[in-house]
Amino acid sequence: MKKRVSVMAVLSLMVFSVTRLSAQIGFTAGTEYGLGGIVRAGSYPMMVEFAAGLAPTFVFVTVLGGDDIIKIYLPYTIGGKLSFAVTDKDNPNRFGIKGGISYSGLLRLGFGGGGDLIVSKSPDIVLSACLMIFPAARKAIVDQINADEGTHHPEAWLQGGLMEVQPQLSISVIF
Repeated sequence: MKKRVSVMAVLSLMVFSVTRLSAQIGFTAGTEYGLGGIVRAGSYPMMVEFAAGLAPTFVFVTVLGGDDIIKIYLPYTIGGKLSFAVTDKDNPNRFGIKGGISYSGLLRLGFGGGGDLIVSKSPDIVLSACLMIFPAARKAIVDQINADEGTHHPEAWLQGGLMEVQPQLSISVIF
């Protein structure tokens, strides 16, 4: 129930921001949304972003009673975040605190936040860093490894690791 209320609150704030449109579109690259496209809308102090792409996901897991597994996946990722500026409107380098949700074809639904910094204007170059939590990541990774290798390992087969917590970085060029 708390998850639904949180998602609804984030989406409500995003809709409010979109009603103050000043939309821009561009390209993004990194582990936040992957290699794809991004749309940012809003004006000072709130902006909302929606993006999608193929995001590299590095999986390194320790297996109970077996060899370690290292894999790189490129699942699709879609998401949206709301950013609140913490710098003055006159500051040419806008810094914002952002939070939101994303869905990864491998890690499933995630939520979290971080910060973004606009380092240049026309076109906007935006650097972002987030820490996202994917509660279903462990089960999803086991399911994917089982599908790849034709095995039927239980979730407890994987040992250790913070698979649910993912640091994400990206750079976007927005026109």
